[in-house]
Amino acid sequence: MNGFFKDTDQFFSQFMPPVARTFFYMNIVVFMLAFLLAEVMPLAGLFDRLFVLTPAQAVLQGNIWQFFTYMITQAEFWHLFANMIVLFFFGGLVERHMGGRPFFWLVLASGFLAGVAHTILAFATGNAQVGLIGFSGAGFAILTAAVIYFPHARVLLMFMIPMPMRVFAVIIGVLMGMTILADLQTHGLMGGGISHTAHLVGIAVGIILVKYPVFLYLLEDLRIPFLMRRRPKAIRGGGGRVGMGHPGRHSDPDDRYDDPHWRLDQ
Repeated sequence: MNGFFKDTDQFFSQFMPPVARTFFYMNIVVFMLAFLLAEVMPLAGLFDRLFVLTPAQAVLQGNIWQFFTYMITQAEFWHLFANMIVLFFFGGLVERHMGGRPFFWLVLASGFLAGVAHTILAFATGNAQVGLIGFSGAGFAILTAAVIYFPHARVLLMFMIPMPMRVFAVIIGVLMGMTILADLQTHGLMGGGISHTAHLVGIAVGIILVKYPVFLYLLEDLRIPFLMRRRPKAIRGGGGRVGMGHPGRHSDPDDRYDDPHWRLDQ
């Protein structure tokens, strides 16, 4: 069994660096745990308290961990599949470009602020008992970072149609806008079963943290034990911080992940 896990990790390590891979594993493990506990009512209730962001509980009962744990909890298989596709194909690309610790804070900050925005809206509309789960807020921040860093990279829409990343982003934006308008007309701000607020906040946080990396630098200086490994010198820079990079700046000319023209479908 140990060999199986080692071989599996070795396979995924080809596509995802450590931080992206860790979030990937956490989502899968928690999803399996939720599946196993779904029919055990006392444990299912405990699971919801630990992993579902319920605004009334998070704020009024002090369950502040829910602002973080909800990110690694998915509603059903296709929810998990869609979010992990983003993490698998784009998470590794962004992490290799910006570094492990900045990527960690990009995910954590976008997910946390998406949860905060959902909580504020929930209280404002009298829906403080409506829970939130999913990696989508952080996922949209990762997608946003990928589009900013690699606008010319080629992706496969629906795994079939090749197009530049920036065109892919426009299509996603149009579909997202249509869905938001439809849900607003039918269900209102908190209806439809989708937290569009979390998605929009994830995009906004992604833009801010990538365009203004000083905020990531401030977060990066926090001393988190498992993030204390030094960044590669090529990313750290010589006389000053140059770490985040931007389209056209490569931390390692031999690293295909830093090439904005690298084909994601190869």
